[in-house]
Amino acid sequence: MASDPKRLERLQLAGAFCLFDKKLRSSGNASIAWGLVNALIGAAILAGSSPWGAVSLGCRPSLGAYAIWKTYSTYKTLREKSDPLFVEQVRGYVDELRKTKAEQSVDLVEFEASAGFVEGRKRYRLKPVEDLYLVARYKAQLGSLQLEELIFVPRSEVTLSPAGEKWMSKKINASVSLGPVTLEKVSITPEMAMRINPAARAIAPGSG
Repeated sequence: MASDPKRLERLQLAGAFCLFDKKLRSSGNASIAWGLVNALIGAAILAGSSPWGAVSLGCRPSLGAYAIWKTYSTYKTLREKSDPLFVEQVRGYVDELRKTKAEQSVDLVEFEASAGFVEGRKRYRLKPVEDLYLVARYKAQLGSLQLEELIFVPRSEVTLSPAGEKWMSKKINASVSLGPVTLEKVSITPEMAMRINPAARAIAPGSG
């Protein structure tokens, strides 16, 4: 059964807004603090009749103002295009993904994929939402997971292909396709692999 294109588009917009809003809120306090410090320094210099005050209050804030305007413009566009009901729905999904342990659920999928030497490994969590998968990509940072990407993909377009029979700590090496994107060098447990592709049972330990 094909996914409803309009529903998928609304969910994608809601996901984009939720991710942008989350990143904006997490960085907001630091940005506000820096802005206040910069303004206080500039005001103090101006009070001393120094020409550097104009630099502090003019050039740097003007660049910052442009960045803030651009950020707000993107935020405003996403907010206007997003359906509030879908936004609340997606926020609930994201919160559930954050709290739920994949191995204790019946349908949540979790795996890791190599993103290269610089980026290291990324963790993916896939939550079934009717005929779709909500795909969340995280970066491990300071003992916690930082959400980096949030998309919806039709479940029919999510596939897993085991890469031979190599095992690493009881995990399968595989490739996972998420719509048009294929992730190579995926490390996934047999249980999680079978939630995507039941045929993966054929190479699970003790399945022979």
